[in-house]
Amino acid sequence: MVGYILFYDPKNERFGFKTKHCFGGIMELYVKPEFRRRGFATQLIQRCVEYLKSKGTIDVRVDVLMHNKNAVNLY
Repeated sequence: MVGYILFYDPKNERFGFKTKHCFGGIMELYVKPEFRRRGFATQLIQRCVEYLKSKGTIDVRVDVLMHNKNAVNLY
């Protein structure tokens, strides 16, 4: 395994809230340092967004710390 993405699906009832606007969110994204800058993070994000779209999601949210310049540039 070179990395992972943790996200929430708005159709998943375990989050316990419903909104008029159907959105998903990326909570964590990690790629091992030796595999970075090879497109793995981009692929994880693309596959996540494709999956969420297939479930009816119209927006995907992500929180990034301002000092995390690599993440800010990625998103």
